[in-house]
Amino acid sequence: MKSKRVLIVATLPDWHDIWFRKLGKNAGLDGPLALVSAVSAREARDLVVDDPRFDACVVAACSDDPLTNRSLVPLVRVLADNSMTLIAAGEKDERQQLVRAGCRHEATMAALPTKLLEVLGV
Repeated sequence: MKSKRVLIVATLPDWHDIWFRKLGKNAGLDGPLALVSAVSAREARDLVVDDPRFDACVVAACSDDPLTNRSLVPLVRVLADNSMTLIAAGEKDERQQLVRAGCRHEATMAALPTKLLEVLGV
């Protein structure tokens, strides 16, 4: 089975660590997920431009960083045109903003690993 490529966009490195640990048994060379990390909207855009073949993208908004959250909305709009599955993560207000921008799924930060596996059917 071919791995599903997933781009994870979160400005806080701690969330990358947590999610990679929780998804670890499902990621890697033999697992169904190939995880790619970005810590900014710009880095995520560059990764998608270099290779747009992602099956899903998690976009995490952090309630304590409204400026960064605003930069995620244009990113979501661009990614939504790329036909990949988009999942918004964060607090309810931040998730709703990303859903309005084009995310089709949402989850709290803690529930994200389970939601990602469910959405991808892994």
